[in-house]
Amino acid sequence: MQSQQMLAMRQQEMMQKSMIQQARQSPWFIQEAELQKYLSIFTSFDKAGQGFLPAGQLRDIMDQTKMERPTCDRVYQLVNPHNSEKVDKTMFAMAMHFLYKKKQVGAIELPP
Repeated sequence: MQSQQMLAMRQQEMMQKSMIQQARQSPWFIQEAELQKYLSIFTSFDKAGQGFLPAGQLRDIMDQTKMERPTCDRVYQLVNPHNSEKVDKTMFAMAMHFLYKKKQVGAIELPP
């Protein structure tokens, strides 16, 4: 019985590793270097060091990307689904990444 459990655990571990490798191939996966770049940009806007920005400021920053308004609206909905008044650095990094990749790749669909 124990050997069956060990085999099942190994199979599950291999599946998880495979899923992680596949996820890293997605253009929506944020690589560490990209994340650091987005966090650095966030810090430049978070002058008070509070760890968040007003949601309206994120909208203004997104508008500066020159992406089409419907694309910016969709990205905003993805990163702020509850329409919070504040966005943290994770939400900011996701928004910047989605817009950057959309601009870079073009016809690629945003994640669901």
